[in-house]
Amino acid sequence: MSIGALKSGSNASKITTAAGDCSRLVFVKVDRDFGYRISKILSTLHRIEFISSSAKFLNDSLPNFKTVDAVLLGSGVADPVGIAQRIHSVDKRVPIVILSGAEQCAMLRQELMFNPFIGHEIIVWPTTDIDGIADVLADAAERRRQRQRYQEAAMAN
Repeated sequence: MSIGALKSGSNASKITTAAGDCSRLVFVKVDRDFGYRISKILSTLHRIEFISSSAKFLNDSLPNFKTVDAVLLGSGVADPVGIAQRIHSVDKRVPIVILSGAEQCAMLRQELMFNPFIGHEIIVWPTTDIDGIADVLADAAERRRQRQRYQEAAMAN
């Protein structure tokens, strides 16, 4: 399916653009229709990679995770805090957005607040706010890319 910058998880590969300006967003267990609606709001500089199961994400995608700019965990993920811990064991600076029903957002935020093994780049977001989630993902990916550019420049100096 070629919808702007949408990619399926099975045949996703490296991002190849002339300037390397694309942000790689990984959607784990996010409904395709919901992801499609988000992609319509995002720019073409955001590449979305769908991964259909948490186990597939942890086994296949997590080892080569350095090129991911943001992760969106769908509301169907069984243990979003546990997956966030696994992601942050690889890289604590990867922004993670956890989709949740409005009634569960407060409970997930409290669980994240008292969890010592995760970084500060985790946001819980209600599934009812599609426009907001697109903005949050774009901002998080851009912050990550800016931090990486700054770190690379500092290392070069």
